[in-house]
Amino acid sequence: MSSSSPAAAGTPYASSSSSSSPRTPFEDRLSKRLKRKNAKGETHLHRAAIKGNWRFAERMLRLGLDPNEADNAGWTPLHEACNRGSLSVVRVLVRHGADVNRFGGQGEQRETPLHDAAKMGHLKVGQLYKKLIWNLVVGGSLFI
Repeated sequence: MSSSSPAAAGTPYASSSSSSSPRTPFEDRLSKRLKRKNAKGETHLHRAAIKGNWRFAERMLRLGLDPNEADNAGWTPLHEACNRGSLSVVRVLVRHGADVNRFGGQGEQRETPLHDAAKMGHLKVGQLYKKLIWNLVVGGSLFI
C-alpha cells in the first residue's frame, strides 16, 4: 500500500506519478496483461464500463489503462458507460480524462457518448453532461 494522498487519485494516470522508480518485471507483465483486448477489441476497462463496475474501472485507470482506447467498432469505455446509463462509471472515466466529445462507432453510426446516452433514454447521463459543461465554463474544473 502506498502512502500517496487521496488527491493523487484524481490525476489522469496516477501510476505516472511514480515514474522516478523503475518498473519491476512483475509490473511490466501486469501492464501487458491488462492491456490485452478480447476478440471485439475491448479492454478490461471496456468490460468494467459495460458491467457498470466503477470500482474496477477506477483500478484499471490507476494502473494506466487509457480511458480513450477504442474497441474494434470505435467505441470507448465512456460510450459503453453512457449507453448503459452507468453514472458512477461515467464520473470515474471523466475524472481520469475520458474525452466527452469523442465520436465513436463507424460509418453513419458515429456518435458522441452523450448522443449514445440520449438515444438510449438515459436522461441522468445528459444531466451529468450539463453539470460537467457548467463546471467547465464557470469554474474551469472537471469535478463532478
